Amino acid sequence: MKNIEIIAILFLVLGQGCTRTVDQAETKNETPPAGKTERVVRVFSWEEYFAPEVLEAFEKDTGIRVDYEGFSTTDEMIAQLESEPEKFDVIVADDSLIAMLKELRVLLRIDHTKLKNLGNLNEKYLNLEFDPGNGYSLPYLWGTTGIGYRSDLLPDPGTSWNLLWEDRLKGKVMMYEERHEAFGAALLRRKADLNSDLPEDLDQAATDLLDQVTRLDAHYGDDADVREGLGDGSIWAAMCYSGDAYLAAEEKNENIAYFIPEEGAPLWLDSFVISRDTPHEAEALAFLDYMMLPEAAAGNANYLWYSTPNKAAVALLNEELREDENIVVPDEVLAKCSYHLILSADRQKRINIAMRDVLRIVRDREPAESGGEDESTAKGDDALADLKDGSGGKDE
Repeated sequence: MKNIEIIAILFLVLGQGCTRTVDQAETKNETPPAGKTERVVRVFSWEEYFAPEVLEAFEKDTGIRVDYEGFSTTDEMIAQLESEPEKFDVIVADDSLIAMLKELRVLLRIDHTKLKNLGNLNEKYLNLEFDPGNGYSLPYLWGTTGIGYRSDLLPDPGTSWNLLWEDRLKGKVMMYEERHEAFGAALLRRKADLNSDLPEDLDQAATDLLDQVTRLDAHYGDDADVREGLGDGSIWAAMCYSGDAYLAAEEKNENIAYFIPEEGAPLWLDSFVISRDTPHEAEALAFLDYMMLPEAAAGNANYLWYSTPNKAAVALLNEELREDENIVVPDEVLAKCSYHLILSADRQKRINIAMRDVLRIVRDREPAESGGEDESTAKGDDALADLKDGSGGKDE
């Protein structure tokens, strides 16, 4: 577990976050009747991460307006939450961040007695290491991080993470800019543990990522970049969240396919948390409870093509989704997958320094394509690495 002093410093070095509002569902903008205060819940989540019809139904059924704002990376989410914690009520955070947010005491303890639909959740996704007892989080969606590829351009992708290091894909590979995801792929391709703390494993992963970006001109981006690249054919294979591949196949190009590599894959669990400084606790709890309804959980899963931790919703999933083993993953495949754990400060330092070097190469090579390096992001990469290296650094 991370040292609390290191985590606190990490928040201090994070800077500007995402401020773009995502217009996911039509909201009721009518002025409330005289003497009545409009009820609202402010949700901060991945962009386009709810089915619009589910948000609309919530507003209609509860009379609570949803004010939705999206982020595209976890760095953006953390920075925004650090700078304006009172701005949000419900936040969607992945498993690797929740323990850190708990230790920073920016989360509100969830009152389970106010949640009628808690029993709909599958016990498999409760009481996990990052939040024993689920005092501060409740699961929303889960999935794997595997490989998305263009089946028409790459008819023989194989079954391994090694695909992303093959010479035939020079200039046609994309990795996630999420540090732990990229490092995870490099570790798994060598059959190392996803959460290995061994210096030799971490050094080899760093070497492999540098080799990939120099020898293969690998690209880096977020989930939207991956969908776009696979869709227009500029990328033939990429790290990809399971549901994103299916969404891209539906919206961008039907030839986009996905597989979980034979070495295993990272598991992720996105959960709801409530900001400690929320002025809308009742509305936040109402939102969480509504999203645990079988119809709401199935609606979101069907829309996003992700797996749901809601056992009562499984029967309402689309048949195609239920029968896809990349979505409803067999136990023997799950046994080779694992969550990202929060490990030592030395591990974080090594990962941050290596990724800083990798991303510098990418940004130096592609300034026109990326529109130029964002100054706050560049400073943030340096600061995070310098912090872990013990050399100080300014904020992101």
